Amino acid sequence: MSDQSMWDNPLVSRAKEVLSKDDIERMKKKGEDFYSMDFEKNDTSSTDAVGEVLQQLTAMLKSGMHPSFFSKEEKNFLKINIGEKWYEEFGYLENDLHRINM
Repeated sequence: MSDQSMWDNPLVSRAKEVLSKDDIERMKKKGEDFYSMDFEKNDTSSTDAVGEVLQQLTAMLKSGMHPSFFSKEEKNFLKINIGEKWYEEFGYLENDLHRINM
């Protein structure tokens, strides 16, 4: 295993060079929001990051993405933030959560 930091990487260095100061500050804020979440208590409702993820996932569903394509973690996130039967809000049934084999 390499003891090289993931930040000591030419790709990361190059990305930092081309980002604007606003982009760097925005990413820094998102990182701070992420690390302020209390995952043990599932008390994430007060963070902007949770609202942003929730907005993205619901937009994907409203745009026609089938819920079976979501990961287990994404489905659990929706369950925690919308409710046990979150899929009904988008016109799906519980069976729709499982991958369809074609």
